[in-house]
Amino acid sequence: MKTRKIVALALAALGASALYATTAVDAMTTDPQVVMTYLLARQRYPWNGKVDIDFSFSSAIPEAFAFIQFKATYVNKAGVTVTVPMKTFEQISLPWCTNAGSYRVTWDSTADAPNLVTTNLQYTVTANMAKYMIVDLSKGTTATADDPYPVTYMEECPDPTRDDGGWTDEYKTTKMVFRLVQPGTYTKGWNMNFTSWHDYQAHNATITRPFYLAIFECTQGQVKQILGQNFGVEFNNAEFLDRRPVSAVSYNNWRGSASNGYCWPNHGSKVNPGSIIGLFRTRTGNDNGFDMPTETEWEYAARAGMNDAWGGDGLARSSMPASDSTGPTGGVENSLLSTLGRYKCNGGYVNNGGSYSYPDKSCTADYGTAVVGSYKPNAWGFYDMLGNARECTLDYRPGGMAGDSTIDYVGPDVADPSSADGLSRAIRGGSFDTDAKTTSLVARPAIAANNNACGCRFAWHFPFAGTQPEEE
Repeated sequence: MKTRKIVALALAALGASALYATTAVDAMTTDPQVVMTYLLARQRYPWNGKVDIDFSFSSAIPEAFAFIQFKATYVNKAGVTVTVPMKTFEQISLPWCTNAGSYRVTWDSTADAPNLVTTNLQYTVTANMAKYMIVDLSKGTTATADDPYPVTYMEECPDPTRDDGGWTDEYKTTKMVFRLVQPGTYTKGWNMNFTSWHDYQAHNATITRPFYLAIFECTQGQVKQILGQNFGVEFNNAEFLDRRPVSAVSYNNWRGSASNGYCWPNHGSKVNPGSIIGLFRTRTGNDNGFDMPTETEWEYAARAGMNDAWGGDGLARSSMPASDSTGPTGGVENSLLSTLGRYKCNGGYVNNGGSYSYPDKSCTADYGTAVVGSYKPNAWGFYDMLGNARECTLDYRPGGMAGDSTIDYVGPDVADPSSADGLSRAIRGGSFDTDAKTTSLVARPAIAANNNACGCRFAWHFPFAGTQPEEE
C-alpha cells in the first residue's frame, strides 16, 4: 500500500492533532490507482468550531474518480480510541467522489461533536476509487444529456452480511449497479478441449486499466427505463418479467450493426445512437464510456481469482469434466451450480422425472431464466456469471493465442458466414437452457451479430487504446 503519513500541529481548542493521508486498496489487487500526496488541517483562530482541511491526491488514471472519506479519532482517559463523526462540511455533502487534484473542505466540529475537548485529535483522510457506481434510471426516457440519469457512488454494498448484498429490487429494475474491477493478470483459458467450442490454450492475460462492470445482467426492467418498453422478452410472466435478464437480443440491438459502421474495435467505441447502449449513453450524458466488456475483461471478473472450471470445483486445467452428475465437476449436472447459477438441470428446464423440457413462456421464476441475483455472487460480488442469460462481449478470437498480445487483448473482427454483417462475438457464461459444461468459465462459443439469443452485462471503461471513437 502506498501511504504517505503527514504529521502537523493544530492551533486551537481541540489541541495538537496528528494527520494521516491514506490510500485504500481493494482486496483484489495490491496496486493502488490513487495516492494521497498532501494533508494539512488547521483549526480556525479565533476558534469557531471550524477546521479547514487541505489535501491533494494523484491518480495513475487521470480520468479516475476517488471516494473520499474523513475520520477523526482520539484516545480517552481510559486509553480507548474513540471515533468522532465527521459528517458536516461547508462545501460538500457525503458521500463524496471527485477527480484527482487539490481540495479544501471545512469541517464543522460543533455540529458533529459539540462538547468535544481533547488534546490528541487525529485526522485521517482516505481516497480510493469508489467500489460501486450506481446509475439511477428512474427518469426513464425523459433523461437527456443535459438532464441525465443521476450517478452516485458507494463504498460498500447496502448489507454485506447477506448473500444478496442488500441489493433490493430497485437495483435490478430502476437502478443499475457497477462494481469496480482493479487491473491485474490472470490465467485465461484451458489446456485442452474442455467443450466443443473454441477453447483458448491457457495463457496469462493482463488488464492494465481498472473498469466498472454491472453486478447483474441487464434486466427487462432496466431496458424498459432506457427504451420505454420491454425488449427481447424470453419469459413474460408479469410478476417476474422486469427482474429477469434480457436474454433474446442480438449484438446489433445492443450496439448497432457492423454493416452500418458500428463495429468494435475497427470503429472504436462508437455505437448506434438508437441502440440500447447508445440510448443508455445519451441518457447518462456519457459519449463512450459505457459499453460491453471485452471477453478478457468478462472472464477476469467471472473468475474473481479462481483458476478452475466453475469457480470452486477444484478441477485442474489439465482435466476434463466428469461425465456423470455427481459432485461439482459434472459436465451435464453439477452440484456446485445449485448455488451459483440457473442452468438446464436446476430449473432452467422442467424436470420430467429424468428428462427435461423447455418451460412455458409465462412460467414463474422457478423455471426458465431466474430473477437476477437469485444465486450467490462470486468472490468479487458479481451475480449470475454462470448460467441464466448468455452474455455477449465486445470481441472474439477463435483458436489459440500464438502471436497474439496478452496485454489489454482485443480480439479481431472475425468473419461469420451465417451473419449478414460478417461478424462474430463471444458469448460467455452459458444460460438457463444449457448443461453445466457450457456454463463453465471455460466455454466460449461465438454468436453471429444478428442472432437474437444473448443478454449483456454493461461495463464502463476508462479510456485506453482501442476504446476511443474513430475520428470522423
